[in-house]
Amino acid sequence: MKLIVGVTENWGIGYENELLHWIPEDIQYFKDTTMGKVIIMGYLTLLSLPNEKPLPGRVNVVVCDDPKVKVKGALMARCLTDLNLLTNFADADDLYVIGGASIYEQLLPYCSQALITKFASTEPKPADKFFPNLDELPQWTQIKNSETKEYEGTSFTFIVYKNSDVQNLTSLAPRDLFRSPSSA
Repeated sequence: MKLIVGVTENWGIGYENELLHWIPEDIQYFKDTTMGKVIIMGYLTLLSLPNEKPLPGRVNVVVCDDPKVKVKGALMARCLTDLNLLTNFADADDLYVIGGASIYEQLLPYCSQALITKFASTEPKPADKFFPNLDELPQWTQIKNSETKEYEGTSFTFIVYKNSDVQNLTSLAPRDLFRSPSSA
């Protein structure tokens, strides 16, 4: 499993359930990377998508421990065991965690790579959701770094990190629930 996220210099990822930056090249990178793949997201991330609907051309898995929440066009995972069962049909390299902050935090140990778009300029609004600083986690190392690009005064770089200590999703107990959708 991998993850993909855009972060600011202080590892901010969002404000009031919206992205901090909307840069066409980054959006295209996300689309090209995830098209035809399985994307895993929290319920609030789903609500932040266009029309609050699953993204086309991908298998959408929404993780949410509330049994009342149902999403047309998406698979629902209520616990980590559900996620393992729902994604077992796909190659691990075809699984992408796309947010939000709580889901990233919970699934980070199970990801082999993190595809990070790092925005070097100040965010247009303050972040209220953050991603763990991979530069401070010893098991995560940068393995690829693009040249710096710029869009309307915002500099950004595509970085790939590798996890040297990937945990096995199948080793979890059946009752390992995801945290509430309010934190996803």
